[in-house]
Amino acid sequence: MKETASQPLSAALFPNPTSEYRGAPFWAWNGRADDHALMQQQIDTFQAMGFGGFHIHARIGLSSEYMGKDFMESVKFCHEYAQRKDMLTYLYDEDKWPSGYGAGRVTGDPKNRARYLLLSPNFYENGHLDRHLKPSNRLTENGDATLLRRYQICLRDGCLASYRALSDTESADAQTWYAYLVVTDPLPWFNNAAYSDNLDPQTVQRFTEVAYEPYKKLLGEEFSKSVPSIFTDEPQFVRVQTLSDGAAREEVGIPYTERLGEAFQSVCGRPLLDCLPEIFWTRADGAPSTIKYRYFDLLSEQFSSAYAGTLGKWCEENHLKLTGHVMQEESLEGQTRCVGEAMRTYPYFQLPGIDILADRYEYTTAKQAQSVAHQIGCVGITSELYGVTNWDFDFRGHKLQGDWQAALGVTQRVPHLAWMYMGGESKRDYPAPIDAHSPWYGRYRLIEDYFARLNTALRRGRPAVQLAVIHPIESMWMAFGPDRQTAAGRADLERQFQTLTETLLFSQIDFDFLSESVLTRLSCDCRDETLCVGRMQYRAVLVPPLTTIRSTTLDLLERFRKQGGHVFLCGNAPACVDGAPSERAAEFFSGCTGIPNMDDALIPALEPFRQIEVFGCGGLRTKDLIYQLREDGADRWLFLAHGRKDASIESNPFLKQQRQEKHRLVLRGRWKPQQYNAMDGSIHTPDFRIDGERTIVDFDLFAHDSLLLHLEPAKAGSFHAQAETQTVQTLRHLTQPVPFRLEEPNVLLLDQAEYALDGGPWQAKEELLRIDTLARGQFGYRKRTDSFPQPWLTGARNEKAHTIDLRFTIRSAAAFDHAALAFEGDADVQITWNGQAVTTAPDGYYVDPAIHRVELGALNAGENHLELHIPFGENTALEWCYLLGEFGVRVFGSTALLEALPEKIGFGDYAAQDLPFYGGNLCYQMEFETPACQAVLEIPEYAAPLLGIEIDGGPEQPLFAAPYQLPLGMLTAGTHRVTLRCYGSRINTFGQLHNCNRRERYFGPLTWRTDAERWSYEYQLHACGVLTAPILKILR
Repeated sequence: MKETASQPLSAALFPNPTSEYRGAPFWAWNGRADDHALMQQQIDTFQAMGFGGFHIHARIGLSSEYMGKDFMESVKFCHEYAQRKDMLTYLYDEDKWPSGYGAGRVTGDPKNRARYLLLSPNFYENGHLDRHLKPSNRLTENGDATLLRRYQICLRDGCLASYRALSDTESADAQTWYAYLVVTDPLPWFNNAAYSDNLDPQTVQRFTEVAYEPYKKLLGEEFSKSVPSIFTDEPQFVRVQTLSDGAAREEVGIPYTERLGEAFQSVCGRPLLDCLPEIFWTRADGAPSTIKYRYFDLLSEQFSSAYAGTLGKWCEENHLKLTGHVMQEESLEGQTRCVGEAMRTYPYFQLPGIDILADRYEYTTAKQAQSVAHQIGCVGITSELYGVTNWDFDFRGHKLQGDWQAALGVTQRVPHLAWMYMGGESKRDYPAPIDAHSPWYGRYRLIEDYFARLNTALRRGRPAVQLAVIHPIESMWMAFGPDRQTAAGRADLERQFQTLTETLLFSQIDFDFLSESVLTRLSCDCRDETLCVGRMQYRAVLVPPLTTIRSTTLDLLERFRKQGGHVFLCGNAPACVDGAPSERAAEFFSGCTGIPNMDDALIPALEPFRQIEVFGCGGLRTKDLIYQLREDGADRWLFLAHGRKDASIESNPFLKQQRQEKHRLVLRGRWKPQQYNAMDGSIHTPDFRIDGERTIVDFDLFAHDSLLLHLEPAKAGSFHAQAETQTVQTLRHLTQPVPFRLEEPNVLLLDQAEYALDGGPWQAKEELLRIDTLARGQFGYRKRTDSFPQPWLTGARNEKAHTIDLRFTIRSAAAFDHAALAFEGDADVQITWNGQAVTTAPDGYYVDPAIHRVELGALNAGENHLELHIPFGENTALEWCYLLGEFGVRVFGSTALLEALPEKIGFGDYAAQDLPFYGGNLCYQMEFETPACQAVLEIPEYAAPLLGIEIDGGPEQPLFAAPYQLPLGMLTAGTHRVTLRCYGSRINTFGQLHNCNRRERYFGPLTWRTDAERWSYEYQLHACGVLTAPILKILR
């Protein structure tokens, strides 16, 4: 019987967590969805990697009809197979993203299409309007425009001096502006349909009929059992626009739906169109605009209730958890522009979620969702993580990214992304793939076991948080207006928001945000010096610098203070209440504790509410650790993790071993701690002592470590482990060069070729993706970087009316008996090798079945010529090719020379040692002699996902984290053999090898197709391998 989080954590569950505690990656169904043998194989791989399930995610390239017969039969097959393996099947509610349009089936009816209000100085006849703007967040501003109202608008210094609506009989003049309703156009990205009107509950109801009901029909009996949740991804409305300058005569739009207009009329007593200009400008008299505040409040409410409310209700009624995340939740301005307020949507989710793309540290993103999850009683939040990190994102990054998110409440991990196929553009779909395409996949269980063990503890009990912070989103609404007049104010508010969050977290004072709108929906009470909000109880409330505060919030704070609660005000009191000028806030806060600035006075004022404190080197409070504390009956769980990278040592990993890593944890109260080691599942007692009403725990914490403690109440006690002290007697750098072994053939990248289109003359050598773009321009085809409707909609037809010929010249300093070509293409591709037609059929594949492998025969010394004749249609993918063989490759800028593969290599970048494009695993084979002794092997610096070390034929031991040392135990006297496996990343095989922007951090599809100063024909190779000689330390 499965153990539940309401029971004490058993000694059996912690080392071996069951499926519900494990991650479940997005599984990209990006081709045919009817290959059950392949699906079964990939599910087996997921389980071997430590995952507890998978999210079925229709993705770019899906050729089986979305939710058609083959698709749904495969969903059923995968679910049944997963059930047999005690794995879980998670659902995803859209074809690609963003969610809402139902693969185009929702918005075939124009009434369900996204729409907005456009204010323009230009008059247009009713009809189609092309604003000549690129889509924003994949949404277009083009559409069918209908004139609604005209205004006479008077501006003074870029501010709104006066305005009035014109009657139908009044003439236009130079001060006339026009308001239009624009119903947005269909786009190829949305399968030649439009995006959805997510402000209209009837539209979202239609979405449930299209995207949710079919899953209920197929799997409804397993909802809340083997099918726990459904993921909704990046819902949004048409982006809020702002004028560049209040004096500019330019067009600007805001989200709108007819129901929003009705709500505004009901609340404000006047039509929204009567006062529309106030939303776009600041007032010349300097007064705040209550109209603007009301608009954004109602917009946020309309979106959250219509979209999240409709889906959340459906899921609740059908015993399925709604999870996922909304668009641009990471900043106040971003969420205002795209969803109004992110936190307002979360109570409708049974499991609120976020996404953290690239290697970013978005504390406010996680803290917003975690706060509401605390208040509504969720066991945690979902995170879509690791996307866009690139092929070479290593296990250190996976652990650090996961750790800080776990400390901020993430208990459902959704790694992005596992590809079903990687042919064509799929290989550039925000890598790295977290699946068998990556050579390290067989070792990923290290990461998943670790986080699953964490979850067995961090899903227990309830959060112990004493401080609440009013969220400042509504003040951001007040700061909207023309950029020249208001952008600096928005930036200041954003900076204060981020700074306050980080200051509290890294001072180890945990807190929850209070959304003022959510407060009006949750049960709130004040008693015994405590503010009760939903499931949470707070002893103090901090009010950051705000422009406006709600009257309902003031009512609650007044009751809280009367009950003896502590209210702190940073800076000045808000000048507005409910968006209107008022002295009420100033009067109330005059009786509260003021904090003049956040730099020096904030943390001392909040010391009474501190629960833990961590000191590092020199007895100073640490500045990089964050924590989560949970109450589990009388016990506590404490998780402590690195919340940011240490920039001073990140560029030189060797420094991590020289740094003092001794830490001291001070806990309020008397506790007996047990340390739960989530990396290996072991449990032991750390060094601790009880000192009065404090418990002090001493521990080591290196750069990638974390600490998980179980705390039991105790009256007194201490423990000090008698650690065996050992010193280094001998330190020896292992000799080099050393023999090595490749676990895949070596690779010559064939990415630049001469080319001819439709039998024309040969053109100078060019990179293949650029040839593809040039050819499409000449043939009248859309670029592959353009948006396309899914293949299942347009059919798999590919009329090949054209041809492309490619000619590669391969120089070799030696002859080789055989070489193989790896390429993508149909059976009609004609291959010529050194003037001879290659007639052998493909024999297997390279990395993915889409990349065929065909034997070419001998490779000559001197020049070799490879030609490909490719029938070409709009759906043909012209991709890099690869020459495979037992040769070495030396790169000279943008060219390469083949030569004999060396028998030995030195420590250092192996890409510079005849392996520039190799992406598989490489094994260094070493020997050393020792006396009978205890020893440690240290690998100070490496560039690889992780390392694996075998000693004398024993089992492989992983190494990927500081201090980069592997205890070898007691060695016998004599010679010892070491195999050091350096796991490959494929960054130099499939990565952005012509992108010379070294500051690139968001590795999306366009990073392969840079231009100008961001493009280089010379290969931009990444260092790979063990970069400095391993050090053998013989201990005394």
